[in-house]
Amino acid sequence: MHKAAILVPISAARSNSFFWRSLAMNKPLLSIGIIFKNDIRCLARCLESLTPLRAAIPCQLVMADTGSADGSRAVAEQYADILLDFPWVDDFAAARNVVLDRCTGEWCLTVDTDEWLDSDFGQLVDFLRGKKRGQYDMASIIQRNYQDKHLRAYGDFFAMRMGRRCGGELRYQGAIHEYLTYRNRETGGCIALQRVILHHDGYFEVDPGHIRKKLQRNMRLLRSELEKRPEDIRTLGQCIDSAENEREKREYTDRTRELLRRAKGPLSVGHVVAYQKCTQVYYDHQENELFLDCYQEWRQRCPGSALLRLDGEALAAGTCYRLKQYDDTLVHIKRYWEGRREVSQGKDLARKDRLYSQYNTDTPRWGSNLEMIRFFCLASLERYADMDDFLRDVNVEALEITDRGAIVLKVLDSAEKLPSAASFLSRCWAYLQNNSLWEAAGRVPEQKKATADFIHMLQDYLTHSREHGALFLAQIEGAPGLAARVLLKTHEEDILELMDQLPDWEWVYPSTYLHIMELRLPLPAALYRQPVEKMANLIAALAKQPAFCLTAADWLTHAAPPETPGELAWQFNLATAALRFDRWTQDATVGESLCMCYLALSSTYLDNVYHAELLNEEDILILPGVHRFAWYFQRAFSAMESGDELGYIRGLRLGLQAAPAMREMVDFLLEHKLKSAAQRELEELTEQVRCILAQCSPNDPAVAMLKQSEVYQKVFPLLFQQRMSASEPQTSESPVSPALLDEALAGTQEEIAASVWEHLARWGERSARSRVDYWETYPLWGSSKEAVVESLAAALSHHGADFRWLFDRLSDELSRRVLTAVVRGWRFFECAPLRGVRESRYDDYFDLDLFPRGRQEVLADLGAFTGDTFLSYVKNYGSLSYLRYYAYEITAESYQRLSQTTAPYPRVVLRRKGAGEGPGTMALHAGANKSANTLSKGETQSAETIETVALDDDIGEPLTFIKMDIEGAEQAALRGCSQHIRKERPKLALSVYHNFEDLWKLPRMIEELVPGYRFFLRYHGGDLWPTEITLLALPPKTE
Repeated sequence: MHKAAILVPISAARSNSFFWRSLAMNKPLLSIGIIFKNDIRCLARCLESLTPLRAAIPCQLVMADTGSADGSRAVAEQYADILLDFPWVDDFAAARNVVLDRCTGEWCLTVDTDEWLDSDFGQLVDFLRGKKRGQYDMASIIQRNYQDKHLRAYGDFFAMRMGRRCGGELRYQGAIHEYLTYRNRETGGCIALQRVILHHDGYFEVDPGHIRKKLQRNMRLLRSELEKRPEDIRTLGQCIDSAENEREKREYTDRTRELLRRAKGPLSVGHVVAYQKCTQVYYDHQENELFLDCYQEWRQRCPGSALLRLDGEALAAGTCYRLKQYDDTLVHIKRYWEGRREVSQGKDLARKDRLYSQYNTDTPRWGSNLEMIRFFCLASLERYADMDDFLRDVNVEALEITDRGAIVLKVLDSAEKLPSAASFLSRCWAYLQNNSLWEAAGRVPEQKKATADFIHMLQDYLTHSREHGALFLAQIEGAPGLAARVLLKTHEEDILELMDQLPDWEWVYPSTYLHIMELRLPLPAALYRQPVEKMANLIAALAKQPAFCLTAADWLTHAAPPETPGELAWQFNLATAALRFDRWTQDATVGESLCMCYLALSSTYLDNVYHAELLNEEDILILPGVHRFAWYFQRAFSAMESGDELGYIRGLRLGLQAAPAMREMVDFLLEHKLKSAAQRELEELTEQVRCILAQCSPNDPAVAMLKQSEVYQKVFPLLFQQRMSASEPQTSESPVSPALLDEALAGTQEEIAASVWEHLARWGERSARSRVDYWETYPLWGSSKEAVVESLAAALSHHGADFRWLFDRLSDELSRRVLTAVVRGWRFFECAPLRGVRESRYDDYFDLDLFPRGRQEVLADLGAFTGDTFLSYVKNYGSLSYLRYYAYEITAESYQRLSQTTAPYPRVVLRRKGAGEGPGTMALHAGANKSANTLSKGETQSAETIETVALDDDIGEPLTFIKMDIEGAEQAALRGCSQHIRKERPKLALSVYHNFEDLWKLPRMIEELVPGYRFFLRYHGGDLWPTEITLLALPPKTE
């Protein structure tokens, strides 16, 4: 015995620890046995982890050195109570038994040097001090086998490492993968200590060749064992685990499988474990039929197997998914999670095979992968409600990065059908932005990559579905939602407000920047304070977007000159990127504009970035290729302005050699020469003269003097050319064919209804639901979706001639396009035509081309709401343009706000009345929106009654302008002002979208009152469902 044992460092884990330690050698409760050889890498870690346990209970540490030469023995001497030398004889059991022979504790625990005891070993102490220690012969503890150096991926295995020295000789058997038993009696009960963990890192590549050498050693010993017992099911299973190559593994698997087929009667635990190993090999080799055959046999013969309930079901789920058997896959996944619940509750410990093998699929990785497979199966089966339940319940943090990414992509594919999609994506983003969590796990690089991938997935979705994609993504919380909401804004202040809320410019979609540029708005100043590398990365991302080149060219043309280094770098790099693509070369005007921008930017950029002494032929080679191109381009342009044709071509070719990616630009410039500075100056001077002439009367003496000037003589040729071009016939908007309208009107009522249902279904459940929800929220077209479709089909089938009459009576092509788009939007739910005719120049009701500013206007505003139309009128025409403004509103709350809005203005007459055909009262029904309140004849006890009047009776003075937006009551109101229309022929602005009849019926009524009114349709609505359609009617032209 080594006296060093008395000097082992003692932990003060307990106040009486010294007492226990002093008794350890005299009457140890636990003997710990270790064999080692050249384990300097991990031996001290192992022994140090045992020190708190040795201080907590009487322990004895017995170690055997099987031939170390790396200093391991010196480490062992510091900890061991007994240290033996035992020459290695290729037999693990022999070495273990030598240690057991020197153990004197009541219980023996075997530990390997590449293991370390978890600090939470209280269950072990309680067991050894309690009465249960005398009721069992064996005890199993968890061996946690790590699969990577970060110690994140692992599998837990119940290893039978403890035996009681009582009533028989405790021995190890097996030269390799040895196991505890008794030589002269049967083994009694075994207890599982599931909270006692030995961490093990010996199954991954610690040193180069470590695993290969280990497998070679194991297989050498196993082959020897197999020669002695060729049909030993346990040894064959160990050969499967330790096989040096896949061919050898498959050979041992087939031998094992044959033994399983021949096995009769009750199966041993070894047979159950063998099924686990065979199915794993067949699964890994993707031999689906062999797997299913083996799995079914396992399930039939061992229905209570714990290994089957977890590993068997997980592998069966994966196999069925490969075979596209989605219903079966879901069944196996359900069984797998039932097995996982048993494991978490410890119920699996009652199943005997649980203590004899390691679960292969009780890992976070497997759980995540099966959740991803479950979601994909539901998608393949189009079980959208179940998919939505999944998204609502899934723990995004438990999903592996790749599985979560795959689910995100599938969610985006079906977003319109999944109400919880936005919430799920919000949770994904919140998890990705939880920096402290990722930092604590040491996974910041993975976090950055996963975040970038997430944004790229959303950007790809936007690229293919920009408008609907923006509406959907705007629902997400955090930066992805903010960036999407920018796409829904058109005003600079709104956009800047949202952009200021973004925490990191790196996560803004390229589509968001393009949207701002399309609006010709300045980009937020904070963008230019980003590192140049980030700006370059963003421009590279922008360049992948379909509309990048033309958008960049247009934005650069209208952008203010750069004032900061960041702005200069952005504009120069943006122009360079745009010129690298050929999508602009077919439009010479765009090409010339872009090249001129590049000319100005490249000169400024080079002068600000490089010292003047570097910008010469001799030193230019040290510049990056794209900057050398800019320098040669400057030289080429200077040569062209001086008339040096060869110098121009030479400069462009030298630039191309420096930057081959600029070939499209060079080819363009060889075919289209840029205008010189003198040409550009002459054009600017010509424009100034033209503006002066346009503002002055031809008889103005100043015009005569200007025409005598040298300046005028200089620009006259260009002015003459412009005048000749202007005198040519102007091409108006091409005539609209009625064929598209006729297509939408064709068919019987039943055929049209069927067509409407079919086209509604094509939008998918989510989008169709949005439209139905809109109908139900604003029940103007029917009380139910069936009523809406029936009403629409009746209108189109019974009044096709009326719609065609209106088409012919409309006064401009835009109006005919609006009519066509609306009717097709009703029947076919087409969105693009509606977007194409949306009026963006003028406010509702006040088209300045049709309704120019007048004086002494007397207006009747039916449906004045809160005064929004009044304010719009004042904005467009001024507060001095009206003699009287009559405003009718029926709702108390809106009327109060209308009063507040109009209070500062004179000559406004407010009337809380409804406009109708004649005097009376009607019931007020509140709509889902305050602007959608309606009147009906059916009075109810709870409904408020409102007075209704005819304008002919209520307004005695002549009217010049009548506006109506009264939720479907326009026909009655029009009849009520028929005398005003006949006598005074006012301008009319009528909403015609509150049912399927007003669109043609109101023009017919006006035509009956006063033939020859000129009709125009304007559209200000969205593309979900045609709304905000206005009929503008001008009185007939006077002869």
